[in-house]
Amino acid sequence: MKANNVNHPSHYNKGKFEVIDVIEDWGLGFHTGNAIKYIARHTHKENPIQDLDKAIWYLQRQKELLENTENNISEEKHCKFELTAW
Repeated sequence: MKANNVNHPSHYNKGKFEVIDVIEDWGLGFHTGNAIKYIARHTHKENPIQDLDKAIWYLQRQKELLENTENNISEEKHCKFELTAW
């Protein structure tokens, strides 16, 4: 495929691997994948600090989702225990 600003812009192709291929191969999902994307490309962009801030934002969202999931699972186990104890 021919490189252009939509498909494979130059800042997407630094090194051996395109970031999207790694994200998909590793099955990282939306939030973690976006964080990896911004981290991997930040040194090739005009405003690297902004890209690192974006990565942190996505990581924080992912962390919150995981924490909420863990809390919900813990609460479900606690409720099941209370119901079976009666």
